[in-house]
Amino acid sequence: MSETVQVNLRVEEERKDEWQEYVSESDDFQTLTDLIRVSVSQQMRREEGKGVSQNINVDLDPLKDEMGDIRNVVKGLSEEIDELRQVNEALIEESQQTRDSDSERYQTVLSHVPNEKKTSSPTGHQVSRSTAGMIAEETGYNRSAVDYYLEIAVQEGDISKDTVDGVVVYWKGDDEQ
Repeated sequence: MSETVQVNLRVEEERKDEWQEYVSESDDFQTLTDLIRVSVSQQMRREEGKGVSQNINVDLDPLKDEMGDIRNVVKGLSEEIDELRQVNEALIEESQQTRDSDSERYQTVLSHVPNEKKTSSPTGHQVSRSTAGMIAEETGYNRSAVDYYLEIAVQEGDISKDTVDGVVVYWKGDDEQ
């Protein structure tokens, strides 16, 4: 064990009280002597590395500016990503609502397609509820939407269609009735 020597240090009473209060509130130091030892050691290490760090600091100044620019770009990108995420979530929700609404409309149009084929003849004054126009009236949907859903239903095989006397008619079932 090395021999210890005493080093006397003179400070004003207020300074000593301030240091002592710091030690009593700190978990890092047990005594005022611990505080002084650690503080002196840290200062010496700073002084030893000072010559190297001054050269590095001068060389790092342009890099610090670039790092600041990079941080700003990253922050901006992060904000844009958050905005895009919110837009994406809104679009997904809207898409789901549209799909639900589309499915409901499709089913509504199908529910207005008759089970049997009815013809409509301009000369026979027959009115058929199996035309796209009549289904549009019954559902309250616009004609182009009804045409769209009817064509999908024909392609899916859910309904049949035929042209009779120049009028397109729709019905559920595969055979002409």
